[in-house]
Amino acid sequence: MAQADTFYIMKDNFPEDIDLQKSGEINIWDYTSLKSPFAIEKIFIPADPSSSSEETDKIKTSNYFIQNVQSDKGDLYLISQQNVNPYIKDRVASINYSEPYPMWKQSLELGASEEYSNTIKMTFAAEKLPDEIWQFIPEATKYLRLIIDLQGQIETDASGQIYTPGGFYNVNRQRKLEFRTINYELLNSSGEWEDVTDLVEGLFPTTDQLSELHFLSPELRIPVVSVFLENEQQINTVEFSSINKPNVYINKDLSKKDIFIYPNPSYGDVRLNILNYPRGKYKIKVFNILGSVIWDKEIDLESAKSFKLDLTHLKKGSYFYSLEDAKGNTLKSKKLVIIRS
Repeated sequence: MAQADTFYIMKDNFPEDIDLQKSGEINIWDYTSLKSPFAIEKIFIPADPSSSSEETDKIKTSNYFIQNVQSDKGDLYLISQQNVNPYIKDRVASINYSEPYPMWKQSLELGASEEYSNTIKMTFAAEKLPDEIWQFIPEATKYLRLIIDLQGQIETDASGQIYTPGGFYNVNRQRKLEFRTINYELLNSSGEWEDVTDLVEGLFPTTDQLSELHFLSPELRIPVVSVFLENEQQINTVEFSSINKPNVYINKDLSKKDIFIYPNPSYGDVRLNILNYPRGKYKIKVFNILGSVIWDKEIDLESAKSFKLDLTHLKKGSYFYSLEDAKGNTLKSKKLVIIRS
């Protein structure tokens, strides 16, 4: 049986000094400014040819996120996956594709492109849906199903060298653009699927667009860097990978509630990441070592989970920071160190 490979994926929600540059050859991308408070461990597990139950390779991110994939000459296709259900807390949703879905294609030479289409189906037990969905569907409903039809194109549009916190690589850059139409169906008491897209329009999206750039190296089975865009040009987030274990917290439980201020230690210009707390209003507080509040800020998790904070006014030393809910209950506390040059 082939040996499993382990990779570490980090995400920068506020990428700075990132230049996409133009298409073509001989590009140099300096992405060494990327930052992340933690890394996610991905394990690439090759299929066992002696076992009929292991028909595909797998990428395992946690007990809640397993991707069944097919590899072909550096190309990677997604067959199905299990991930944390986006609508049901602490439950797993199975996602199936009508045909192998191209995640990236190393075989595409510079200037080459390929179009694809697919249909994704996701089914959820209706009684486990949150209240904001229940108000739009009949009580007799047993299951809710999402049907996502997509059309996309992958193009290898640039090549060159990229520098990241995880190392230096020769890469091809692959641009991926995808348009999605989302329909919602209910399994009613008669055992028939009923289209209810009009009922949930405004609560959930019915159209979506995906725009990504993947920097691919023959040295890695996954992208060295993935850039997620809005409107095809504006950078939203950047993921970067390493084959070596980074000197940050390794998050193996993607459902765990947590908070991070980073860099830590820092000069005070920091970022705050909040993981898995429900939407709503919160307050972040900073305390001195005597327990006195010296700074606080209200934050709203309705639209964001990451925030920039200016703590440059704080003197050099050790502090504590905490997250409080709207009732003033302390949910999480951690240590913060401020340094000066």
